[in-house]
Amino acid sequence: MSMLADELLVTYSKPVFNFCYHLAGNQTDAEDLYQDTFLVAWEKREYIQKTISSGSTQTIEPDIQIRNYLFGIAANLWRNMQRKKFRRNRITPLDECEDGVMKAVSEENVPEKSIIQKELIREVRQQVESLPDKLRVVVIMYYTGEMSTREIAKRLHIPEATVRSRLSKARLKMQKGLEGKGYEQSDG
Repeated sequence: MSMLADELLVTYSKPVFNFCYHLAGNQTDAEDLYQDTFLVAWEKREYIQKTISSGSTQTIEPDIQIRNYLFGIAANLWRNMQRKKFRRNRITPLDECEDGVMKAVSEENVPEKSIIQKELIREVRQQVESLPDKLRVVVIMYYTGEMSTREIAKRLHIPEATVRSRLSKARLKMQKGLEGKGYEQSDG
């Protein structure tokens, strides 16, 4: 393995895996997506090496530029995986199986606030997962990947106004979904 591959893995392994996990929603698919992302990155190593050696030609630091490039690869691979899955299910629908079971939290061992906080986090994750793919990818890139709307637009090859619109629609859908489950919007 070359020095560039080692540097990429050491520097970006954790953020890329976390991003893949948020996209995929489960460990197995996240691991596949993570590996595929770095395989594509290896194929595009000349571009990445050029970014590293050229320094900052833009307002974005090369480190952040490479991280966002890897996030873009992961997002595009994930979208392709979703399309394939959709086509396969149209041809031969598969029974939907629960991917994982939530661990039971004992009220005796965890304070009430912690239980409420965990429940809210679970609900927000469910709301994100229930969003249409176009909205979900943008939300994950923005909040989990901490990418700007400009960076997301560049990686997904869509106008920045479209990114902002999708974020707005996603927030509204999630807010309505949470309110429908009894969560009220707080003023602070």
